[in-house]
Amino acid sequence: MPNKIVVEVPVSWTKNPVDGYKHKSFITNLILALTERKIPLYFREVPFGADEAPRQPEKGTLVFSYHSWGTEKNIVRMKEAAVTPLFSMDFSGYSGWSDISLNFNRYESEINKIDESAVTHILDEWRQRFIDKNNSKYPQSDESVPEVATDFVFYPMQVQNDPVSIHSSYDGVKLLYDAAELARENQVYLLVKRHPFCQSFAVEESITLLTESNPWVIRTNSNIHDLIRKSRSVITVNSGVGIEALIDGASVFCSGKCEWQQCCNIISDKNDLSKAFSSHPEKMNLFQKKMLTYILTKYWINSESPSDFDNAIDIAIANFDPEFGDIDAQINPSDVLMPIILDLQGRLEYEQRKSKQSTLDAYAAIDLYEDLKKEKAILASELQGYIERVRTCEEQLEQLRNKI
Repeated sequence: MPNKIVVEVPVSWTKNPVDGYKHKSFITNLILALTERKIPLYFREVPFGADEAPRQPEKGTLVFSYHSWGTEKNIVRMKEAAVTPLFSMDFSGYSGWSDISLNFNRYESEINKIDESAVTHILDEWRQRFIDKNNSKYPQSDESVPEVATDFVFYPMQVQNDPVSIHSSYDGVKLLYDAAELARENQVYLLVKRHPFCQSFAVEESITLLTESNPWVIRTNSNIHDLIRKSRSVITVNSGVGIEALIDGASVFCSGKCEWQQCCNIISDKNDLSKAFSSHPEKMNLFQKKMLTYILTKYWINSESPSDFDNAIDIAIANFDPEFGDIDAQINPSDVLMPIILDLQGRLEYEQRKSKQSTLDAYAAIDLYEDLKKEKAILASELQGYIERVRTCEEQLEQLRNKI
């Protein structure tokens, strides 16, 4: 039994005007559930981007960490799931860092035990919820699906510098160009939807170039569920739209590791991708439907269900190692340094994202416009500035880590 619990409070997320209410509700319900355990609670603000920062809990401490990943013991890593109102509470992280992604074989037996009738009932219930409430992770437009596209493959793109993209060897823009070629070869429309938070020059110019040069590529901002239900198949890296499409009963092709990748047709190259353009692309088999059911009902928790929080806390306490942690003192250096480290890691992540996006956009600009080659030195200089700032942050972070 822990003698102390630390909860990371996601202040940055709660201020998001789009979905801040979800994070606020989740953390409030978690704190209420933890309060009933009569274990001293401590709170630590966590900034956006501190995913990779080491938490290093002191001996006897259980940490509920927000939007992070890692292998340290006695840490429950929490994040909003791809499906509202679910959240993950995982011992290793989210997406390709999640335990079910890293250690899938540990879950196969329990997944197989799920009754087929329960699978049908649960997935139908979720599907109906989508129909009734038109739920998606982000607000959807009322724009109609383009009438010309009566038969199409749907590609909902991700933010190019999203950290989870590291879990796919198939780059999102490369996937776009390959899909466009396959659309032309098969004379099947490719409908592309840009991520609502995407600010990438490379993505914008690529979509513009392809829609102008390839009549089989169409840009759309239509409702996600309308696009999914009318599509021949859905292709993703590891976007949350993938699991929404699975729930809707679509044929889904996924290149990146994530909690639900095993429910999809896994792709790693253009040859795999070509199957998404076949006349009858493969949909989920019974085991994959059971796995999807398991994720929705057992692996993730419903943030609106008090019993789900109680179960998650019980599991965390049952797996707690009272001997883990080297420090056992009245004043723990990590209590002093951790807020600094989290803040620095958040700023480092911000600079890394800008650096990555600048790199992608610079190369895209050079490839797309020959005239910009003469400005390569200017772009390279700007990029070098980002790299130096990232390197400085990394050095400062390493110095702080060594002090704990």
